[in-house]
Amino acid sequence: MAKILLIEDDNDQILLYHTVFKMNGFNIISAIDGKIGLDRAKNEHPDLIILDLNMEEMSGEEVIKRLKKNPETKNIPVIILTNMDKRKFQSQMLELGAEYFWEKTVVMPPDVVKKVRDFLEKNKIK
Repeated sequence: MAKILLIEDDNDQILLYHTVFKMNGFNIISAIDGKIGLDRAKNEHPDLIILDLNMEEMSGEEVIKRLKKNPETKNIPVIILTNMDKRKFQSQMLELGAEYFWEKTVVMPPDVVKKVRDFLEKNKIK
């Protein structure tokens, strides 16, 4: 099964998404901040990254910029999952290389799993 890296600074969100992805047979790892996320992306070679934007140490915007500049991580698909206002940030994140921009208040965890599964199947990532 595909390996997913969740970069999220809220422990409750990490637990929630770990639970829902594991219940659906996914291999999921996480990083509590952007710096750790960049290291995990480079060292763990995930098939997909789910990235929050609003983080204290390093913003999700900075994380995606660094991911896409690094030859080792630039081809890893990134999905933004955040509480930030879609209208304000969606086009900017897509321009930086995100595949999708999902709002946590709109896309519930089971729907995130389904959408991730659909994305992986569509792109033949196993």
